[in-house]
Amino acid sequence: MNQSINVLYIGYNDLLQDQHLENLQVHQCHDIKDITGEYQVVIIDMILSSNELDCIMSYIPTHGCFITENVVEYYGLESFVYRKQAKVIKEYDIAFLKKLPFRFYVGHKAEKLPLQHIGVNRSFRGTVAFEGRQYILLKGDFGNRWKQTCFWKDGIEADSKMPLSLWLEYIKDDDVHIQLYIEEIKKETLGEICYEKIIDEDMMKEPFVLDELPCNGIINFSLRVTGKGLLKIGSLHIRQSRYEEGFYLPGDSRFYDYKRQELFAYFDPGDMKPPLNVFFSDYHLQEGFEGYEMMKTMNSPFILFSDPRLDGGSFYIGSEEYESQLREFIQNKMNVLHFNEKDLIFTGLSMGSYAALYYGCDFSPNSIIIGQPLTNLGSVAKNETIFRPEVFPTSLDVLRQNGLCELSDVAVEELNNRFWKKFDRSKLEGTKIVSSYMKNDDYDKDAFSCLTTHSINKNNTIYGKGIEGRHNDNKDAIVNWYHLQYERILKEDFDRGE
Repeated sequence: MNQSINVLYIGYNDLLQDQHLENLQVHQCHDIKDITGEYQVVIIDMILSSNELDCIMSYIPTHGCFITENVVEYYGLESFVYRKQAKVIKEYDIAFLKKLPFRFYVGHKAEKLPLQHIGVNRSFRGTVAFEGRQYILLKGDFGNRWKQTCFWKDGIEADSKMPLSLWLEYIKDDDVHIQLYIEEIKKETLGEICYEKIIDEDMMKEPFVLDELPCNGIINFSLRVTGKGLLKIGSLHIRQSRYEEGFYLPGDSRFYDYKRQELFAYFDPGDMKPPLNVFFSDYHLQEGFEGYEMMKTMNSPFILFSDPRLDGGSFYIGSEEYESQLREFIQNKMNVLHFNEKDLIFTGLSMGSYAALYYGCDFSPNSIIIGQPLTNLGSVAKNETIFRPEVFPTSLDVLRQNGLCELSDVAVEELNNRFWKKFDRSKLEGTKIVSSYMKNDDYDKDAFSCLTTHSINKNNTIYGKGIEGRHNDNKDAIVNWYHLQYERILKEDFDRGE
C-alpha cells in the first residue's frame, strides 16, 4: 500500500515528535482558523463550541471522525456525532494512528472471479453443469477425504501490505463439506510457495480477512470437498479490506441472505433535513457504489445501495430475507431522522430505476426520479434472443436466479408480473414519477407507457421526456434531463437551492 491519507488532529497532544508513520500525513491544529485542505480522518481532542464545530463542518468526513472520550463527556455532542457518524475513542495514540491507512484509504479495489475461471479436477466422477453464469453445479460422491475438486484458473496479484476480504457464493447439501485453499507463489520465482491457508466453513460465515501474507506474489484459490450430494459454486469476491470500518466506503453496511447473496448500503445523514435521497446504483462490472459525488453535493441525507451479484447486478430483487433487509435499512434511517414517507426521494438509472420503482411502492415517497426505466424484466430477457442478441445476457441469469428456469412466455410474464402486481397494489398517494426514457428502447420498449397505464387509477403524477434511440444510445441526454428535474423538485418541494 503506497497511498498516504491525510489526518487532521485538533488538540494539544504532541504524539508525533520523533515519529515516522508510514502512509500517514498528520496535521496538528489548535486554532480552527488554520484548518484548510481535505482529510480522510479528523480526530477531535479538545473542547469546541457549537459555532466552532459549524465552522469546520465541511472539513470533517462522514464516517471518518473520531472524538476522544473526555471531550464527549465534557460537552454534549449527540447531534454532531450522529450527523458525522463519529466514533468515540478512549485515547489518541500511535497504535490507533497506525491502523488508519488500512481503513480510510481513498477509493477501493474489488473484483470477482467468475465461473468461466473455474476448472474441475479430472478425478471428479460426478456430473458437472452450469446454471447460467451464476453457478457451476457439481453433483456426486466427493469422497471421505479432503481433495481438490475445483480450482480458479487465474490467480490474482497480491500486495503483502494490502489486506483482502474474501467471500464465496455457494449453496450445498448438508452432507457436502468444503474448504477454500489458498496458496501464494512468491513473485519472480518459478513456483516457490511462500504462504498457505485453509479456510473452513465456519471461517466463511463472514468475509474472511487475509492480512498475513509474508511477501508480494500471486494468490491461487482452489476448493477441497468431501461428502456426497450437490454443490453450487458462484463468484469468489475479493475486496481490499477496511476491517471493521466498511467495505467499499468507510462506514458502509453489508447484508446477505441464506443463499449468501449480498447487498451493500451506505448512509450519510447530511444536514439531517428532508429529503432523504435513496439512490440505487446502476448495473456495473466494477463493484462499488455510484452517485456518491452527486448526492454529497446536495447536502441532504442520502442512502446508496449496491448489488454485487451476477456480473454487474441483479436488479435488487431476491429472497424475502434479501428484500426485507433493504426495506428495513431505509425505514431505520427514516425513524432516526424523524422523517415521513413524503420526505423521501427514490432514484436510479436503468437497473437502478427498477429498484427505485419497486421499493418506492413500499413507501409512497414524494418522488421517484428515474432514467432509462426498466419494469418488465421478463421482456428484457426475452429481447436478448431477438432484438438484442448477446448485448445483455445477464438478463437471462436474472430470470433463472428468480426461479424461472426456461425462457417461455409463461416465465416472461411471471417475472414481469412480479413488478406489476406490487405496483398495482401500492398506493403511491401523491407520488411524482418522473422519467426520461428512450423511445426505441431495445431492453424494455414499453416501460414508460406501462407506467402511465398502470397509474390511471392512482392519485399520483407521472410525466417524462422521450429521447430518440435505443437503451444505451444517448445517456448524456437522459442524465441531463434527470438532473434538471431533480433540481426542480428539490427547489419546489423542499426549498433547496442548487
